[in-house]
Amino acid sequence: MHAGRNDPCPCGSGLKYKKCCIGKPPQDKGTTRNIPEDNGLSLRDRSLYALDAAVDVFGFNKGRTWANLKKDISGDQIREFYRHVAYLWPPSADLSNLMPEPGDSLRALYLGDVNPNAILSNVFRFALYTDEILIVNPLVNPWCRKKEYNPLEAPDQFKMDTLKLLFFLFSLAPWIGAGLVTLIPDPGDFDSVLRVKTWSSARKRLEGVSQDEWKAAHEEMASSASIWETDFTRLRLMEPKEYQARKIRDWK
Repeated sequence: MHAGRNDPCPCGSGLKYKKCCIGKPPQDKGTTRNIPEDNGLSLRDRSLYALDAAVDVFGFNKGRTWANLKKDISGDQIREFYRHVAYLWPPSADLSNLMPEPGDSLRALYLGDVNPNAILSNVFRFALYTDEILIVNPLVNPWCRKKEYNPLEAPDQFKMDTLKLLFFLFSLAPWIGAGLVTLIPDPGDFDSVLRVKTWSSARKRLEGVSQDEWKAAHEEMASSASIWETDFTRLRLMEPKEYQARKIRDWK
């Protein structure tokens, strides 16, 4: 399926397809690399590959610690890691053949918060009732981003996100290794029509939300405020010292 001329462009720019990537060769749509054939790996093998790539690229197999990584994570490392992600999930991947077949196993699809501080408690809980938990992979797919928003082209923009995603991967590593958790891609990354229909469906649901439902949603979101505040603080602390000093002077 393909995006219509007036649909949002699949690259994520926010422009209509006819005013963005329509007619461009594949190498101009989100990344400068030619689109390869799919690697043929299973979902489980792709998850294990991503874990191995993270360990290797960021030096954890050479004794690197989290404290060191947070201080000196580099754009080159982020770019190299996302080259592996691009290899794992090219547009040629056939999701219909990758998804597990129906069977006797009881599976759960998790669509909740993937923040590492929240997801583990949910995985623990759901693992009591299911044989396998499917979690939508939060890693950015480079094939679906324009150059200015692409970790292959602008990796320094993704330092904070990459640290969180690495922590996400390593937190779930024992569960992935045991086959209890399987990471699946966002289907919208491979089907732009589905992505647009999902956005439209979400807008329609919001149109009919009552005041009481908005209030309940706001109270539920408030419970996550501490997580957001922690993330914001970490982001500020990663900024250059001179920038922090200038912002403090401005606040005064």
